[in-house]
Amino acid sequence: MSTDHSDLRDRYSRMETEELIELFQRGTLTEAARPFLESELRSRGISPETAANTKIETEYRKDVGFQWWVVWAWLGLTLGNVYTLVALRDLMALAVILIAVNSVLMVMILKFNKYAFLIATILSLNPLLWIINGIYLKRRWRHPKVNTQSVSATKN
Repeated sequence: MSTDHSDLRDRYSRMETEELIELFQRGTLTEAARPFLESELRSRGISPETAANTKIETEYRKDVGFQWWVVWAWLGLTLGNVYTLVALRDLMALAVILIAVNSVLMVMILKFNKYAFLIATILSLNPLLWIINGIYLKRRWRHPKVNTQSVSATKN
């Protein structure tokens, strides 16, 4: 029986907080599982009362897609850097600095960093791109894919 309890603790500890709250709200837990779930919620700073009354946003359950996100980053990383190099061939030092900044931003965008996406959009100095990317980013600003911390930063 203790291995069952250990399995429950392990499973709950690996779940996202939203998943735990959803599981708690469904109310389909066994009497043995409920205390372990409540314990895991408390360890994350959420009381059972709060979990029962928390509204889970299901807006992002559907995949909104990130195709443009990736395409724009790759375009910036390749064509943007080539264009900068050709346009500033007489000012090579400036070209290298701008290419380095652009490359860092585009790699961060490929890692789904919403702040890099915002900064790169503003630095593009293109009002049409501001509108397109502004709407695109607004719809994805609270999406879990762009709000998760690095896995390597959370694991030892």
